[in-house]
Amino acid sequence: MNYHIVMTRTIPGLLLFFFCISAHAQYFTREEGTALLNQLKSAREDSQRISLLISLAEYHTISSYDHPTNFDSAALLLTQAEELNNRKKLPSAVTEIMMAKAFLLRYSGKTEEGRKTILSIIDLLKDGRDNHSLGKAYYELSNYYDYDFKYNTISQRTAYIHQAITAFEKAGAINDLGNCYKVLADLHHLVNMYDTAMKEIEISLKYYKISNYPRLEGVYDMFGQLYYARSNYQQALSYELMALKTANVNSNDGLQICEIENNVGLTLFKMNDPKAALPHFMNALRIAEKESDNETVYGLTSHVVETYIAMKQPQEGLSFLKAIVKKHTKPNTDRFETQGYIYKTYLNLYTVLGQYNNGRFYYDQLITKAKDPNLDVFKRNGYYEEIIKYLIATKDFTNALKYLNANKTLMESINDDIGLARNYNLWFSLDTAQGNYKSAVDKILKERLITDTTLNAAKASEIRHLEVQYQTEKRENDIRVKDQTIKAMVQTDQLKQANLDQTRFTRNLTAITSVLLLTLGTILYIQYKQKRKANILITQRNVQLNQLLKEKDWLVKEVHHRVKNNLQMVISILNMQSAYLDNEVAILAIRDSQRRMQAMSLIHQKLYQSKNVSVIDMQNYITELICYLKDIYNTSGILFEENIEPVSLDVSQAVPLGLILNELITNAIKHAFPTGIGNVSVSLHSPSPHSLQLKVCDNGKGLPEKFNAFASNSLGMRLITGLVTQLEGTLKISSDRGVKVLITIPY
Repeated sequence: MNYHIVMTRTIPGLLLFFFCISAHAQYFTREEGTALLNQLKSAREDSQRISLLISLAEYHTISSYDHPTNFDSAALLLTQAEELNNRKKLPSAVTEIMMAKAFLLRYSGKTEEGRKTILSIIDLLKDGRDNHSLGKAYYELSNYYDYDFKYNTISQRTAYIHQAITAFEKAGAINDLGNCYKVLADLHHLVNMYDTAMKEIEISLKYYKISNYPRLEGVYDMFGQLYYARSNYQQALSYELMALKTANVNSNDGLQICEIENNVGLTLFKMNDPKAALPHFMNALRIAEKESDNETVYGLTSHVVETYIAMKQPQEGLSFLKAIVKKHTKPNTDRFETQGYIYKTYLNLYTVLGQYNNGRFYYDQLITKAKDPNLDVFKRNGYYEEIIKYLIATKDFTNALKYLNANKTLMESINDDIGLARNYNLWFSLDTAQGNYKSAVDKILKERLITDTTLNAAKASEIRHLEVQYQTEKRENDIRVKDQTIKAMVQTDQLKQANLDQTRFTRNLTAITSVLLLTLGTILYIQYKQKRKANILITQRNVQLNQLLKEKDWLVKEVHHRVKNNLQMVISILNMQSAYLDNEVAILAIRDSQRRMQAMSLIHQKLYQSKNVSVIDMQNYITELICYLKDIYNTSGILFEENIEPVSLDVSQAVPLGLILNELITNAIKHAFPTGIGNVSVSLHSPSPHSLQLKVCDNGKGLPEKFNAFASNSLGMRLITGLVTQLEGTLKISSDRGVKVLITIPY
């Protein structure tokens, strides 16, 4: 089964919320709303009361995570502010009240009336009397457009944002400029203009840093999204985690942190770590559920389900999806392709589970969705890939080839090498299913070439990042050393002057003392210089050793990666060779060889994916090996029990132990249960600090009488006994109500 997944970056339901919030200068927590109310009660000056009434009205208008909206209270507060200003007659307050009214009208659904109010403010301020308010008005006007993410809509919105920027520049409104450039980056990100968006978010960060704006989680999140779009997942994860940390520091627990949690999950998923991604998707889902945002709930549900599929738990994914559908009403709008997410998720599940008739309806719906000319390129790619997998699984090879070519053209148009590699992987599946093995090898080699190139580029980027970080830390350390030296010299001079003042009447003694001090100082200075040189040399050596150690780790990982790729290539070649054989015995021998190589390949895959390239986590490895053997054999009637302690082994022990376990489980599956029903138990534990025991038991038919493992001519048994000897271990086999194999090795 092919568990390869494509996830679309953006959760649709979140976008509307963030454009609404970012369109205003601020947002409020419940604590800030309470503080505004307390200030209003104690305020005495009318101008201060007017400002506080407007801010409180905005607080009640915005639906934040920890307080509900109250449009009636907001309208009442603005009326009070207007009545108070009729007496005070502050020109600036007139504009602020009109702006807050427009904001309230838009939030309460009266968009046409709100738009007219904003246009009247712009006409009023075009003479340049208040550029700051004019900038806010243009900014607010950019939000009176559909959130359909079509190119024309985005262009119109960016035009108004640029007019706002012009006004804010004249007013010197640094913080508002930072906000404008952040939204521009978001808009250009939506239409795949990543270079433009990257420049704009860098400008936004510059303005925010100048104004000491603390809530930078949205900026860091946008950096993460842009690096994600460029397939630089390591850099993307770094920025997304920075955004998550900043949001937590700012006590931001609303829908924005929901988006950040989702983006962290998506990035970890792309880095082939679905187990680590799942908690972040679940955190985001809990926030969306509490906010009753069903569009976001269904978008996040698709990510959770696809993560279950990647973890080879599709049945759990289907159960989770059905529970969400039962608990939450499906959105009645499809502004953000939420319906497409639902269709895609169902089709993915039913394809993986082999329930093709159940998936046919969702396949037809995705075909229709993919034809929409306004569809985002990444969503179209996601739909194409699910369609292709379904067509290959149902053996509709002609249409599968049609969509493969269409998807290839799509990925080449946006220079998405990662997407192109996925397309070659699907093409390999099609060629293999059709028996076109020569073409299949060509496609898999193209995929590996792209994957290896991307991996090397990521390593080069990491090297540059580490080098910049090292140089920065070195300069800061040099500055600290110089400061300490200067302070020490100043203190020494002050001490000498004090001594001279106190010992004027004993000049001769002072002269002798000065000579002694000078001599001692010279000796100490020489020792200090020698020690400083030694410290610098030691520091340089440590840096060189650390760099060599990192390079060694990278090289070792690369070796394991190449070994794994070569083993997979040999497995594929053996698979093609078996297609030309008629001899059943030869075919079975090839299948056994493939299985043994897969057990070794899994070891090397674990090593190059792990941070520690010297040891294997046997608990995870054994679980994955059992899942692999269950997939290639018919084990529907066999129950597997695992009792694996957390044990780490180096390669010299992990590879032989993996091969032994592969042979024992395979023998149990093939020979122990004539009826196809039974239990297999696998346990690994350390009975003492210096030994390790592997036990494999089944309740099958048992071994023949007078069976001798060490005298057996079976290749599998000879392999087991030879590997046990290699590990300097002991082997015990007993047959009582099944077979029990106990292997003890030094640990």
